[in-house]
Amino acid sequence: VAFLSVTSKVAASASATRIFDIPFYFSSNEWHLLLEILAILA
Repeated sequence: VAFLSVTSKVAASASATRIFDIPFYFSSNEWHLLLEILAILA
């Protein structure tokens, strides 16, 4: 269940990334860190 929760959050984050493509390209390293934080909080 926890794994599915993380997957759902990552999928939603990925969708947001597609919408905000420029900020993602500008700070890809920070985005990677954000994904790790989401995984930890899940």
